[in-house]
Amino acid sequence: MISEASKPAQAPLQMAIQHEIARQNQTKILDTAPFIVLLLIAAHVLALVYGIYKLATSKLPQRRVEPLKKRS
Repeated sequence: MISEASKPAQAPLQMAIQHEIARQNQTKILDTAPFIVLLLIAAHVLALVYGIYKLATSKLPQRRVEPLKKRS
């Protein structure tokens, strides 16, 4: 059984462990943030290139060429 004298010593240790776990989770999030930003930039660049490609390769509607009228 745990004696009463050791209980107060365990509380700071438990708090330190919880703090370390929280710090590690924050570190993982902060480490992945640049990668997520890079993926978003790449997706937008690809969408821009695709949009320009579609615009450049789209067929324009046929225009009627009317014969020139002779001036009287």
